[in-house]
Amino acid sequence: MNYIINLFGTGIRYWNCELDQAVFDDMERIRLKNKVEWEQVLFNLEFLNHYGFSHWSELSNEPATIGFLLDPLNRIEVKQGSKLITRFRANELDTAATLFPLYQTTYLQDSRSAKSNVKSFQLIQFEKGLIGKFKFESVTFTIEQLNYILSSVGRNKFLSTIKFGDSFLESKQEDGLVTGGEVVF
Repeated sequence: MNYIINLFGTGIRYWNCELDQAVFDDMERIRLKNKVEWEQVLFNLEFLNHYGFSHWSELSNEPATIGFLLDPLNRIEVKQGSKLITRFRANELDTAATLFPLYQTTYLQDSRSAKSNVKSFQLIQFEKGLIGKFKFESVTFTIEQLNYILSSVGRNKFLSTIKFGDSFLESKQEDGLVTGGEVVF
């Protein structure tokens, strides 16, 4: 049987970035001179072109990570074909304040280490809409077979992926509108 998990609401797309300290210091000097925030600098394509970058995603050597914020307005729905099995709020995955968790979750910690002569930071792009659509097939299925993998960047806790049994599910579709950005050091 075919199953679908939809993530509706606000999500993030973020990049783990590294800049040479000299380039970062030059950007900082210009930022302070113009009295602007980092978001106005690093999300400005004209400014980045001056340093040889055509897009802010080029500040990272890794592909973007997509996450679904654990926000009470965000909804997760699980369907069997077109039949709704369950719908719940994303913040119900956050087990920090619960005695008995409703869903199986695993929290991943960031394990990156600092490098010398390099300034590390994250660029976060906020998006709204369909953040992820996961499809899988199974002869038998229960909600308890799903493991929601949680993570965080800055002050944002989010669902990073979903595991069904021993397999990680991949999002087959997303349809979001960019609503803002943030820089986290």
